[in-house]
Amino acid sequence: LPPGPRKLPLIGNLHQLGDVPQKSLLHLSTKYGPLMFLQLGSVPTLVVSSADAIRDIFQSHDIIFSGRPELYTAKKMTHGFNDITFAPYGEQWKELRKIAIMELLS
Repeated sequence: LPPGPRKLPLIGNLHQLGDVPQKSLLHLSTKYGPLMFLQLGSVPTLVVSSADAIRDIFQSHDIIFSGRPELYTAKKMTHGFNDITFAPYGEQWKELRKIAIMELLS
């Protein structure tokens, strides 16, 4: 994992985001670099703060980072992510998208 600031139990690095998170993240990126690891509560988070790093990540690891976080409430509401809104990228999502486009545009 990339470097990042020390975290506190339970809240992780949430206390370091402050009232204006984008300013706090900019300040942290000057210390830890364009890639840093934060723990936002129980959610491990990779923060990317440079255009070059984002381009490299999306070119070499596009499938890994193309998904959405698996939220407990979304999983329950969609009966295990069985809808186009919260389905992870993959064959099921592609099939759901194809059906939605055919139905909406015909």
